[in-house]
Amino acid sequence: MLTKEQIETMSNRELEDIKAKIDVELQDRELRMRMHPEYTNEKFIEICEDALTHGLTPDDPDVIASGYSEAFADYIAQKERKESMRTTGA
Repeated sequence: MLTKEQIETMSNRELEDIKAKIDVELQDRELRMRMHPEYTNEKFIEICEDALTHGLTPDDPDVIASGYSEAFADYIAQKERKESMRTTGA
């Protein structure tokens, strides 16, 4: 955890990077709660990662039938956004 002094000495760019990471995490949490409120963060990620491992896509009939197509697509988009931010340093 950052102290007040550490935060005060950070550059605007460093603070903006932290804010961007927080925004992504908050969006992820909101998505998980909309998808299935009783899932924990870890369980939601596990389910989505398992689906990706098995080659499922949001357009897969099983995903559509389960009613999670939109939430799964949102998860994939957020994952891609995080990866892009990580690789570009944004």
